[in-house]
Amino acid sequence: MSKSLSKGTEAREGLLAGMTKMNDLVAASMGPYGRPTIIERAVDSKEGRIWYDPQVSRDGVTIARSIHLADPVEEMGAALIRQAANKTVSQVGDGTTTTVLLGTTILRLAMASPKSFLDLRREIACDVDTVISNLDKAAQPLGDRAEIVATLAANGDREIGRLVSEAVEAAGADGSISIADSRTHESRVESTAGLKFGSGFKVENFVTDPATGVCTLTQPYILLLERRVTALPAFTRLMDIVFKTGLPLLFICEDFEYDVLQLMVLNKAAIKSCAVVVPYYGDRRKAFLEDVAAVTGATALTDEKGIPLDTVELKHFGVAGSAIVTKNTTTILAGHGDPSLLLERIASLRVQREASEGEYERAQLTERIAFLSGQIAIIRVGGVTFAEQSEKKDRCEDAVGATMAAVREGVVAGAGVALSDAACALAFDSIIREACRSPYNQICANAGHDVSVNTDILDPAAVVKAALRNASSIAMQILSTEGTVHEIREEQAGHQAGCR
Repeated sequence: MSKSLSKGTEAREGLLAGMTKMNDLVAASMGPYGRPTIIERAVDSKEGRIWYDPQVSRDGVTIARSIHLADPVEEMGAALIRQAANKTVSQVGDGTTTTVLLGTTILRLAMASPKSFLDLRREIACDVDTVISNLDKAAQPLGDRAEIVATLAANGDREIGRLVSEAVEAAGADGSISIADSRTHESRVESTAGLKFGSGFKVENFVTDPATGVCTLTQPYILLLERRVTALPAFTRLMDIVFKTGLPLLFICEDFEYDVLQLMVLNKAAIKSCAVVVPYYGDRRKAFLEDVAAVTGATALTDEKGIPLDTVELKHFGVAGSAIVTKNTTTILAGHGDPSLLLERIASLRVQREASEGEYERAQLTERIAFLSGQIAIIRVGGVTFAEQSEKKDRCEDAVGATMAAVREGVVAGAGVALSDAACALAFDSIIREACRSPYNQICANAGHDVSVNTDILDPAAVVKAALRNASSIAMQILSTEGTVHEIREEQAGHQAGCR
């Protein structure tokens, strides 16, 4: 396959052009007056490409992930700023739009500067550190203002703000929050005992809803195994045991051989199932499996128990009300474990924590106590149409991420004001100083007038800081780029040959 090369200014300008195209669309969603984007949706399947109803979204991360440009160099630029935005979301749960806007602005200003790259890099790194330090000083505890933060993160939607605030209160300090569809047009918050951990399905074939990329299992049997599954005949027997119950299977273990995964996927029409890898190693893996067993009533099949896989019976499985598995997380709700035994286990862990002398061990025990005792608050999002429901779910996810970030690191003045104020002490010609005004300017542009900011408009400090840090990092990476290399697309080859 032939390659096309771009060098120097031509390469950087192409990358900036891609970032700018993404920014123009994503930034239009910013603030309470932000405007939505309508996104075409399709997934590939064995039967060909399946088209779904278009999605209406004012969620920056959803819009950013949907953008793919025809020009290869511009697409690389869009992909790089999307990468920075995704990192911000993974760190603090929100901030896509701010990251895209700041990254594009910083790169545009830097490319127009007569200063050398080394001088720019030193200046920008120093100024970013100064702004983040000022934001830390300005941050205040969230207190009882969760609804305010959630409402602003949801583009001013008071209903979503109220729902998220209720969910935060219901989950408590040790709990977590999940978002799901409501079966009616009304939205509500439910609270149930459960647990959530950071490991998702092994392969995407287990997804039950291609539109959302989620695997949902209702009243699943749960099998917990410490080691990798290698014995296909023994596992086939287990599948047959669960098949006779007519209920789905959630299998959590160290890892899966290809033949085992293939068996589960090929039989998913007969028995709905999902394979999840344990997210820990060594003694932490054993402890995790025992904790999940306590919640679900399962027997953790660890080496110490010495139970061969070919002797496992239905009594060794756990049961839960439901399990929701995504690419990166698994949530188990309403486990059928013995409540008295679970309380005894939590009490035992608290005693171990008090007796522990090591900081690391105490932190692990604290994490396990929270894992076992936390509530799961479920925000069930409704809508008159699927498009409305999907758009509200996107904004709910942003609001939850922003609120939890505010719980951790406090809040600062919103609408871009804190960022602008934190950069006031920088030199008048500072690139970061000018870039830090761009969020406020964009919000005003979307509103069509200057926006007055009162004390009820707040942003999570962690979101603002992560957005600035990641945006400046990707801008400097692109500024240092001297060339791009990409395959020549068929359309390009035809154009270069003079074809129409």
